[in-house]
Amino acid sequence: MAVLLRLSLALCLAGLLLTGPTACGSRQKPEQRFEEQMLAFHNHMRWARYDDAAEFVAEHMRWEFLGEHEAMGSDFEVTEYEIRRVDRTEDAGPVTVTVWVQQFRLPSTRVEERVYRERWEYNDARGVWELTERTLRD
Repeated sequence: MAVLLRLSLALCLAGLLLTGPTACGSRQKPEQRFEEQMLAFHNHMRWARYDDAAEFVAEHMRWEFLGEHEAMGSDFEVTEYEIRRVDRTEDAGPVTVTVWVQQFRLPSTRVEERVYRERWEYNDARGVWELTERTLRD
């Protein structure tokens, strides 16, 4: 009896391990994953983890994105980072995000404020939301 119980538990555990992540991931719609992925990107940006942030940047602009941020060097600091607005539809259509940033570049300690407008689109092939455009607003 104990052997059957252990075997049953082992099979249940194996089933959960094999189907758990897939089952959970397949139930979540793209529009439900947007906020999580967009916030992960901005968290990486806030802490200068540009290689990690680049995973959320569309392929057509990824190398340019990495080059720009590499050129800023370690003298560049972000002091504040805030999502100001998110404009989206109910489906997995494009999303526009407005981001406010306070930053400075050493040796100067003068803080500059910047506002960026971002366009995000869902990439079905990769199963992720990607930043497809990022422009500095006046």
